[in-house]
Amino acid sequence: MNNRNNSPNNPQVIERELKSTVARLARSLRISYDDALAIMQGAKIATLKLPCPMLAAWTLKNVVKRRFGDTVATAAVAGVLIYSCGHADYDTIMRWCAVRGCDTTGVDTKTADTITETAYEVGTTLGLPTEEAWRIAGLLKYHYLNFRAMLYEDDLRGEGVLWGELVAYALRISRPLL
Repeated sequence: MNNRNNSPNNPQVIERELKSTVARLARSLRISYDDALAIMQGAKIATLKLPCPMLAAWTLKNVVKRRFGDTVATAAVAGVLIYSCGHADYDTIMRWCAVRGCDTTGVDTKTADTITETAYEVGTTLGLPTEEAWRIAGLLKYHYLNFRAMLYEDDLRGEGVLWGELVAYALRISRPLL
């Protein structure tokens, strides 16, 4: 057997590991493989498009919750924060992520527009009907402009947090496949 074929840098090995992780996530969250893969794609979209891990997590939470419920949304949020901020306790994540890449001086319309685009793209990736994706995107833009997006301690509690590490791991290993 050739060692190059089993190298961790081999795209086929990475893809096989990603598929295995997504399958494990699907079993853990009691959703289909395709739904778990869509959540991973949505998490990737949110982290790439939004300037701040907290905004990515907040946007993803609201869209995923609409489609899959609290447990799956919590897993997505925890995964995005762990992926973006490293493995740390809740307070550290909130403190570190809150200042890293986040504009704390105020709310701007450019970020609100990006939230709208991202929420719509994530929503359609997750299989929400177009009208529902636009509706949730508009609500998130309104909430951001009027109340500033926030994650609360309750957002990172419960069964879903356990599966956030699988989400973060899948995001990490899928980077070379981009």
